[in-house]
Amino acid sequence: MRLTARGFGCGVDPGRLAEDLATVALGERLRAADPAAAFLVDRDDLREQVRRLADRRDSFDGGFAFAHLCAD
Repeated sequence: MRLTARGFGCGVDPGRLAEDLATVALGERLRAADPAAAFLVDRDDLREQVRRLADRRDSFDGGFAFAHLCAD
């Protein structure tokens, strides 16, 4: 998903709005999740996913907010 400003101003930075919407969506998914169907993601797999996102940091407005997770 990509949020782009198109001459519309609502007083909220588009990047911040996207982060807030993602947080709300995550909260809704967690609230609706079936605890019996929950599973854990392997820590190394999760780190690799974060590193792949970090490699694309130039495409993010405002940088990559989770760079601290890539530190070894």
